[in-house]
Amino acid sequence: MRPIDIFVNHEKMAKVACRVFIMHGTDDDVVPLRCGRALQKLAQHPVDPAWIPGYGHNDIPHDTVFHHVGAFLDALAGGAGPSLRPGGLFSS
Repeated sequence: MRPIDIFVNHEKMAKVACRVFIMHGTDDDVVPLRCGRALQKLAQHPVDPAWIPGYGHNDIPHDTVFHHVGAFLDALAGGAGPSLRPGGLFSS
């Protein structure tokens, strides 16, 4: 099934050559989780996504967002953070 994406992100993913981190609420009724999962599969260099249980569209708590984004940025900068191997960043 083709993801619903008014910004046609799924068509742009082939042009994204950097590491891609996707965070998505599992209960999002605006952009379904399947769209996030589809983008994850299309990414050339995906890292482990953060599927945030029980949250929807734009309601993930700020501390959760900052934790995951901070860990991703720390790993990109070569810090002591988690690995950027697929499956090695973090899981929810």
